[in-house]
Amino acid sequence: MGTKVLSEKGQRVLTALENPEYNWRTVEGVSNETGLGQDEVAHILSSLSDQIVQSSVPNKKGQALFTTRRKYYRNGNLAGRLLSVFSDRIK
Repeated sequence: MGTKVLSEKGQRVLTALENPEYNWRTVEGVSNETGLGQDEVAHILSSLSDQIVQSSVPNKKGQALFTTRRKYYRNGNLAGRLLSVFSDRIK
């Protein structure tokens, strides 16, 4: 993965996704934490797809869930990560 210079807003989104209080975040949650609009957060998440993991399983409200690749690999165990790949739980 190459080095990418992030905008201040992009860095705020990544910081919110790295918040240790949460394993996965919704666009709404990141929006609330960063003060950015939900459409803007969604656009930033899309532009950072090389650094973001999206769960293929939504939360109980049907909302998409996101985390950083770094946090996903740091917090998940090897067996869980392999199972996620084989069961198509992440995008």
